[in-house]
Amino acid sequence: MSAHLIVALASGRHADIDVSHEATIEDVRRQAQEVLGGSIRQLVGPRGDALPKSSSVGEVGLADGAVLTAVVAECQVAASMLAFACLRGDGCVTTLGPEKYGGDCSLVEESLR
Repeated sequence: MSAHLIVALASGRHADIDVSHEATIEDVRRQAQEVLGGSIRQLVGPRGDALPKSSSVGEVGLADGAVLTAVVAECQVAASMLAFACLRGDGCVTTLGPEKYGGDCSLVEESLR
């Protein structure tokens, strides 16, 4: 048996995902991430509960047509002694700090998109 799920972002963008009831929430998250891009950290069910990644669609009781909310990672930070880089959920990188310590990525900016 399969289910059609809708995974929505707060922006209103969404992904239509068709999976079996045996598929895990992690499988749904990965498929939605491929469609929507960015980095989805968590899926939230129709009742507002965080869905365990290892549980199956059937175990958490998701019905055909259920709408899930995707919680995206806003920023992953990497740092050296004097510079910081933020990898945003949309894949863009922002850097801060002195150029000689990695705070300026303008020379490689195009390859970071």
